[in-house]
Formats: sequence, C-alpha cells, structure tokens
Amino acid sequence: MSVCASQILMRFVYVNSLLQQVFQVTPLNGEEWMAVMKISIPVILLDETLKFVARKYAEGQQKYYECQWIVIMWMTFFGISFVLL
Repeated sequence: MSVCASQILMRFVYVNSLLQQVFQVTPLNGEEWMAVMKISIPVILLDETLKFVARKYAEGQQKYYECQWIVIMWMTFFGISFVLL
C-alpha cells in the first residue's frame, strides 16, 4: 500500500504544474537517462549475481560452472557500455 501511495503522489507532483514548480521537477533528457542507466544497471546485475551465488551456496550446489549466464550477462553489459560511451 505504501509503494502504491508513494507512486500516486509522485505522479500527482509530476502532472500538476504548480507542484512541479514547488518541487522543481523537470523531465530528464536523453543524456540524463543514460547517466541513470549507467549507474543503476551495474547495481542490478551485481545484486542478481550475489543472489544467484547465495542461492546455490544455500542449496548446497557449489557447481559454479553453471554460472555461464552470469558471465554472459556481465559481458553484455560491458559490451553495451563500451558502445554507448
């Protein structure tokens, strides 16, 4: 409920022109969105990697050779990062 309430309030601030001025809200341009992606995607990938390793360790499956999808995921991220730089 709190997540839904905060989303509704944020959208209300973004749509209402008076509240846009009060909170100094402006739309992001393409360069700013790229900065957001460059910062957030590695965090998500790292978190998913740690969850995968922890899950395998907790289940007693220490077969790290099954982690090829993690390597592919990180290679894809770095490949995209170098192309976008």
